[in-house]
Amino acid sequence: MNLTTEQNSAVTVLHSRASFCSDMSLYSFGLEPLSCHSWNKDRTQIAVSPNNNVVDIYEKKGNEWAKIHELTEHSGRITERKHCIIYALTLEWSFRIMSTGIDWAPESNRIVTCASDRNAYVWTLKDGVWKPTLVLVRINRAATCVRWSPLENKWLSKHIKKSIRSTVLSLDWHPNNILLAAGSADFHCRVLSTYIKDIEDKPGPTAWGAKMPFGEVLLEHKDCGGWVHGVTFSPSGDQLAWTAHNSSIAVADATQGKEITMLTNNRLPLLDVLYVSPTELVAAGHDCCPYQFSYKGPGALELVKKLDIPKQSSKGSLTAMQHFQNLDKRATDDDTNEVGTLHQNSITQLCVVSGEKAKVEKYSSVGLDGAMVIWDFKRRKAAPLLRPPTDLPTGRHFSHIGAVFRRHRAKRCSRSQASNPGRREGRRSLGIGMESGEAGPGGEAAGPGEAAGPGGEAAGPGGEAAGPGGADGPGLQFGCASFNQDST
Repeated sequence: MNLTTEQNSAVTVLHSRASFCSDMSLYSFGLEPLSCHSWNKDRTQIAVSPNNNVVDIYEKKGNEWAKIHELTEHSGRITERKHCIIYALTLEWSFRIMSTGIDWAPESNRIVTCASDRNAYVWTLKDGVWKPTLVLVRINRAATCVRWSPLENKWLSKHIKKSIRSTVLSLDWHPNNILLAAGSADFHCRVLSTYIKDIEDKPGPTAWGAKMPFGEVLLEHKDCGGWVHGVTFSPSGDQLAWTAHNSSIAVADATQGKEITMLTNNRLPLLDVLYVSPTELVAAGHDCCPYQFSYKGPGALELVKKLDIPKQSSKGSLTAMQHFQNLDKRATDDDTNEVGTLHQNSITQLCVVSGEKAKVEKYSSVGLDGAMVIWDFKRRKAAPLLRPPTDLPTGRHFSHIGAVFRRHRAKRCSRSQASNPGRREGRRSLGIGMESGEAGPGGEAAGPGEAAGPGGEAAGPGGEAAGPGGADGPGLQFGCASFNQDST
C-alpha cells in the first residue's frame, strides 16, 4: 500500500546516544521491536518489520528516514516464535523462528516476505506501488525465514524431504547458487544441495563434495550445543560459521576435511553472524552489541574485541538508603536503567550495507529496542615505527638539548647581573652556558665539559660549583649541564 503525504512518518538520528562514537549511526524506528530488515541495491531504502504482519519501507532523506510504503498482505506476523515446521526447506525460501522474514533482491528489485500465516509473497514495484504475488510454498506450519538465491533465478517451491524434525532457524546460500546452509532447533547444522537439472547447468565440484543431486546432505553436524540461530558462508564458500544458543560460535572448514572449530564464551547467546572478510566475522545477539571474531585455520578461532563503545556517564552521589534500595531492586548499586551500549535490547539481525563479503565496509543491525545501527568496520593498520629526528647536529641528541638549555640560562644570568650587580653574591652560582674552554664570570677558564662559577673556581663535570662564600650546594644535572643550588 502506498502512503499519502499525510501518512508519511520520519525517523531521525538519536545524537544523544550515538555522539560518543563517530564510527556508528543510530536510528530509531519507534517503540516496536524490529525482527528483521533488508536493503535495496543502492542502500537508499530499507524494509523493516516491526514484529507484526506489516512491512514498512523507509527512504533516506538527508539525516532522516521517511516511510514511503507499507506492505500489508500478510495476516500473520512476519516473524513468529515457537512454531514447529515439518517441511523445513524450500528451494528459494525457508523458515525461521526469529530473524529474517524479508529479503530484497538487488538485481530484480523484488521483495520476498514470509510470515506465520504460512504464506510467502513476492512484491514487485509497478507504477510506484508494490504488488504482491502469492507463492505456493505448500507448508502447514509458520514460515520463519526467507532468502533469495544469489542469482535470483529459482522460482520453484520444492521440498527437501530429509529428516529435519524441528524448526529451521537460519539460512545462507553458497556463492555457487547450489548449496544451502540451514541451522535448526534440533541442534543440527546442515549443508544441502538444491541443484535442479531442469533449470541450471550441472555444478562443478566444491570443497564440500563433488556429487550434488537435489537434497543431498553434504554436512550434518549433530551437536551444535543449542538452537542454531545464525549461519553464514565465507566469501569463498569453503567455510561455514554458525552461532548456537549455548553462547558458542563455530566454523566448519571444508578445505580441512570439514573439521569443526568451536569457541564457547561466557556471554549471552549470539543470534546472528556475518562474514566481513575471508578471516573475520561479526556476531551479535542478546548482549546488545556486536563482537569481532577471527578464524585463521582449524583450532584458531578467537574473540578479537567488542565493537561497541560503552557510554560514559557521570554518576551522582548516592545516599546510603538509595544504595541499598538499588541493591534490593536491581541487584546492583547503579541507578540508571540504560544499557551501556547503542542497542538497548537484543540484536536480532545483521546485514551488509557497504562492500562485499570479502571486504565489508559497513554493516547494519536491528534489535528489539526498535533501533537500527549502521556500523563502520575499520581494519587496524600497523602503527608507524617511531624514529629519532635526523635533522639535528651530529653527536648525541641529549647533548644538543643540553647546549640549548645552557645558552638560554647564560643569557638570563647575564641580564640579571647587569641590572642588579649588588645582588650577585649569595645567589645561585651558575656554572652552565659556557662552551668548552670559555671563562666563567670573573673566574678562570673551564676545562672541557666544565663551567666556572662566579667565585672563580671551576666546577667538575657533573659535580658542584662553589659559591662566593665557599658553601657548596647539591648539584643538579640535565643532559651534559650541571649546576648547584644553595639557599638564598
